[in-house]
Amino acid sequence: MADSSNSQTQGVGFATVPQHILTQQLEDELILLDTEKGQYFSLNEVGSRMWTLLQQGKDLEGVLNDMLQEYEVEESKLRADLAKFVDKLTSQGFLQPRDS
Repeated sequence: MADSSNSQTQGVGFATVPQHILTQQLEDELILLDTEKGQYFSLNEVGSRMWTLLQQGKDLEGVLNDMLQEYEVEESKLRADLAKFVDKLTSQGFLQPRDS
């Protein structure tokens, strides 16, 4: 799997992506690979879009607002899904919260 991430820790609006996390786009999904743990996540189109917006440095509200314009979904549902997405990736070490 080719590394499409930078060699340094990458920033997202409120968190960082550790440098041992590699990403690779495969057709309609995005693969996140933790090279230290040997774990990976496969993100569908919606998860891939969330990840991309986070990589662009958007905070959670920015991601939410952009996605509300792009997808037909209720705000409360998207907000819950986004929180779950970030919590899961953070708990598995794919994202690390920035120190405040």
